[in-house]
Amino acid sequence: MTLMDLQHLRSFVAVAEEGHLTRASDRLFTSQPAISAQIKALEEELGVTLFERTPRGMSLTPHGERLLDQARGILASSEDFLRQARQIRGDVLGCLRIGLNTDAGYLRVPELHALLRERHPHLELQFLPGMSSDNIAAVRVGKLDAAFISGDCPDARMSRLVLDQTRLHIAAPAQWKDRLAGLDIAGLAELPWVQTSPGCIHFQLVEALFKDHCCSPCSTLIADQEDALVSLVRSGAGLGILRDDELRRHSADGSLFGLPIELPRLPLQMITLRKHRDQPTLRALFDALRTVWGVEEPASDRQAEQAP
Repeated sequence: MTLMDLQHLRSFVAVAEEGHLTRASDRLFTSQPAISAQIKALEEELGVTLFERTPRGMSLTPHGERLLDQARGILASSEDFLRQARQIRGDVLGCLRIGLNTDAGYLRVPELHALLRERHPHLELQFLPGMSSDNIAAVRVGKLDAAFISGDCPDARMSRLVLDQTRLHIAAPAQWKDRLAGLDIAGLAELPWVQTSPGCIHFQLVEALFKDHCCSPCSTLIADQEDALVSLVRSGAGLGILRDDELRRHSADGSLFGLPIELPRLPLQMITLRKHRDQPTLRALFDALRTVWGVEEPASDRQAEQAP
């Protein structure tokens, strides 16, 4: 069967399922006269009438009904044939479910998506939001194929690629400058805070900061979305933890400022299960990440991947 014959079959199936030439032409992104010509050519080649024209559109004849399932099967087989050919020539096929732990801009998701589309146009990508702790659990049980996380991941079953060392600051609303003058950590604990949920690494960072000074925030407001947290801090609802890029962006207009307190930097990582790391889809993802972020995989991790 020629390629033109396959197109005839696609038109046959589309008209049969849509029941109308116009809807079939919209579905196949071609003109109605072209669809009509393909149906006519197929009927002439087969020697049977496939459709009857009705006031409502196109209706299958008994012959057409008998042949419809076979036509669908032939098209499915041809698609499978093409998939196999793409795999042979090295195309990466499949779907990757990737967990995001913060905003897509900071994670360079647009650049990652563009590069993967260029290199592997048949690879399907799904980006799903969550917190780092949730992402780790989802990768562990197979709900995600890979995920961005902030902080450490001590699970030995995970393969990881460190992308960045995130610098964090305690951010305060501009109208609090006089209020904060001379306050130590214990004094900051007496002020309200805008926090993320306990599962977030930023929450844990604040808890550790105050624990080291034998105190804890007396009042907190939970806001897991970055834009909500920033808006609340700017409005004077409390102090909050912001990334360096966020603080610089919002301090430029004078609405926020950072406190001169050094916080630990958090590694931003991509993780996946070590046993799946050699799958073509994940190899493609990690290769693209190294290009987008300009990082190299540590030799220790490469050796671990090669270990039995």
